[in-house]
Amino acid sequence: MASKIKLNIAKTVFNVFRPQWVNTSFETIFKYFSKVEYDPQAGVYWVLNLPNDDANKLHPDLLKNVKKELVENIGGVDETHVNEGKDEYKFNIKLDTRQFVKDVLESDPISLNFEPIGKKVIVEYSSPNIAKPFHVGHLRSTIIGNSIANIKKKLGNNVFKLNYLGDWGTQFGIIQLGVEHENYTIDDIKKDPINLLFKAYVKGNQLSKLDQDAYEKAKKNFYLLERQDEKLIQLWDKYRMWTLEELNATYKRLGVEFDSFSWESDYRRSHADNVLKLLEEKGILSTDEFQKKVAVIDDKVIPLIKSDNTTLYICRDLMAVLDRISTHNFDEMYYVVDNGQAEHFTNLFKLCEKLEISKNKILRQIKFGKINGMKTRKGNVIFLKDVIDEARERVLAKQQSTKTTKTSADDRETADVLGVSAVIINDLKRSRTKDYAAKWEDMLQMTSDTGVFLQYCHCRLCNLSLECGKTMASYCDPQALKEIEAINLIKQIANYESILIKSNETLQPKELVSYLFALCRATNGALKNLNVKSSDDHTGSQRLLLFEKTRSVLEDGMKLLGLKPLRKM
Repeated sequence: MASKIKLNIAKTVFNVFRPQWVNTSFETIFKYFSKVEYDPQAGVYWVLNLPNDDANKLHPDLLKNVKKELVENIGGVDETHVNEGKDEYKFNIKLDTRQFVKDVLESDPISLNFEPIGKKVIVEYSSPNIAKPFHVGHLRSTIIGNSIANIKKKLGNNVFKLNYLGDWGTQFGIIQLGVEHENYTIDDIKKDPINLLFKAYVKGNQLSKLDQDAYEKAKKNFYLLERQDEKLIQLWDKYRMWTLEELNATYKRLGVEFDSFSWESDYRRSHADNVLKLLEEKGILSTDEFQKKVAVIDDKVIPLIKSDNTTLYICRDLMAVLDRISTHNFDEMYYVVDNGQAEHFTNLFKLCEKLEISKNKILRQIKFGKINGMKTRKGNVIFLKDVIDEARERVLAKQQSTKTTKTSADDRETADVLGVSAVIINDLKRSRTKDYAAKWEDMLQMTSDTGVFLQYCHCRLCNLSLECGKTMASYCDPQALKEIEAINLIKQIANYESILIKSNETLQPKELVSYLFALCRATNGALKNLNVKSSDDHTGSQRLLLFEKTRSVLEDGMKLLGLKPLRKM
């Protein structure tokens, strides 16, 4: 709702100023509008800040025309005036509080009130390797990428969620080396695929580091795989299938879905010739003294093909970009990958720029830091399943020790949802670019800024509608919602769209998380002082309308972050 009022004000002012700002785009005018400045005693102010260079161009009569047009086009305008400062003009518009409250609560708080952005966007995230358990290091990519993709889709973009799995490269040769050394049969692996394949990888890696012959054997395994060795292809395909089954079970618990699973093996050596030809035509492809094929850009040497003629990761990534341009013709593509791969993506984007394939397109790495210190009672955590299981068990233990809980101690499904919520919000509430230390005791608190706190607030609102004995009003009577707690909560509801836009622009889910925390704190204050059940029917129905609009926003925001909102706990 707030964005709708803001947009209408921007359009009205722009149409009045248009004759003097012939060469100024609407987007430029719109950026001058800052956030809502709220004074509960005086009403709501929308402020247009004009730099003096622009303000000095205005004819005095324009300001009179703006006031006239605003009164005609924007409901509830009480007054307008201009404050001339040292560096800027502040154009203040005072809205009637009652009209503002009515507009907010009689609209759908989670629907868009502006034109959808409508860009084609690919978000590549999670992207673990086959034959390995889902490592805790992939947690951040998965939940950051999922929330960013959800927010972009909410704002009207055509979003394609892509999971690009690592199933190619020397790592396969190392796994197979370990399988052969440990004498694992297909029947052995089938009974416990991920555990045994990971053990095989660890063993193969140890052998490769200690014995050069073993390393050469691992390289040969991948060399034969790239040349379609029938036996290795069959094994590789089984390893992929078993890995995907394990991953899907974890994604289901996390509430994460993808539009497509893509594989590194889709871009193998036999498909690389077209890329090499393009690089050669641009004059940046050469062969070094070790017989590797490399690209040279501004004295930077980027290896693409190894001396044994097998592909490197960056070559496969470059093939993938070309394929995605052809298949999706995207406007923007984002790679949600940790800080440690910054150089890889810098090189990839340089290659795309030299090949002139990224014109009018945005290619960007969404970087994130590491999680430190996350441990279970058994010791150090390596795998994400261990983290989620640990969170669930800690929630169950907390429930057993809390006399007031309404959930039975064996309600493992609810505990799992709460545990996952705790893990997700503990990550998303902070800047994604920084490392952080995870602390279970902070993560699971119900009264502080946690995922459990959000779930608790949502459950309180759901329970209110069931037990208050009132019927929600079908219209808003602002006279029944004059308390400061009500006005503060309405202000939070009105700001939802602006927060989504900010979160999208900064690619920081923490903006939305911080907003939901503030919304819940305002909700708790309102629930404490705005009793529904004991109030008269009219007042109670109006308050219930306010709390249901709040619940709707909270539920929508939680879903965008990847949470499954509970209705009771």
